[in-house]
Amino acid sequence: MVRVALTRPELALWARRWGRLKERLYQQHPSFDQAVDLRTWFTPAPRPTLDKGALLAQDHPTYPVPDDVYVVDLAGFTGFIDLDEFIAGVVSIEMGDGFPLEALKAQAVAARSFAVERFHRTGVANGGQAYTPRIGSKSLTATINTSKVVMLYDEGVIVALFSARCNGDFTLNSEDGLSGTSTCIVGGLGVGRLPYARSRPCSGHINCSQTSERCCEVFVEGRLQYIHGHGVGLCQRGAQEFAGRDGWDWRDILTDYYTDIALANAPGFTIGVTVTTTANLNVRETPCGRRLTTVPRGMRGMIINGPERPFCDLAAPYSFFTWWQVVYEDGTVGWSVEDYLRKTNAPDSSRE
Repeated sequence: MVRVALTRPELALWARRWGRLKERLYQQHPSFDQAVDLRTWFTPAPRPTLDKGALLAQDHPTYPVPDDVYVVDLAGFTGFIDLDEFIAGVVSIEMGDGFPLEALKAQAVAARSFAVERFHRTGVANGGQAYTPRIGSKSLTATINTSKVVMLYDEGVIVALFSARCNGDFTLNSEDGLSGTSTCIVGGLGVGRLPYARSRPCSGHINCSQTSERCCEVFVEGRLQYIHGHGVGLCQRGAQEFAGRDGWDWRDILTDYYTDIALANAPGFTIGVTVTTTANLNVRETPCGRRLTTVPRGMRGMIINGPERPFCDLAAPYSFFTWWQVVYEDGTVGWSVEDYLRKTNAPDSSRE
């Protein structure tokens, strides 16, 4: 007999899901040809096999991303708006500051890609994404720290679809995307086959049958699935777990959910970037280590090392922060979390 080491919350979750889980044990996923394995169901997902050192050092493709985009009736406003301000408003409502920073950064890149593609194609950037003028500080930080980064496929910006909650195990192929939770029509998304929006493994999060969300119960891709949203592309609840539970960064998340894409204008936030603190911020001897001092809000510095993402109790309710070693203008040198470090000389917002 195989014994599985589970925590008490995991045991409770396993018990609730057993009825549905056993139906999957002998079903094969059409894209991966393997059965669900109970022994790995609760195991944190491994990161995609990316060479981070090479990724940071390589020349990334470039793509002309506008500073301002035209919007129509965006919270009552029509005209040109700073792109980062617009994207920060999307991230603030599509995810919100309660999500881990790396998930927010992935959402920012997806939202920016979606908006830029739409702007180039139609002349109007908004539509198809929620927006709020009440911009969260952490959502703004995630947006600015990935400023100008978009996803490309075959040298063009992709239609970066994202959805609230897939079935938990896999996302859907684009041609199978649902029309939404009001009608739940398989294929009703109407985008056809997109080569970069294929069915991909997700984090194992609970599906909407176990939440209070509106839920589509549909038979798609050879099995019964429970989906909130259309189920294609980046799964927001999956990104939340990949970042907060498994320690993935935004590039891990995006290259997992979108097939064969390139990240243009990356890496964004990295060594050599000048930063400003957005709050009184602890500086530590090592990532998640002993506190050296606290620097005030508005203190500038330069990143000299990182990123590091060790498992860290300080990150509760999640398990990971993204840490950078910074030399601050008062001479302090130490490690701080990116949640409160923002690229300097980027547009700010009075709505924080």
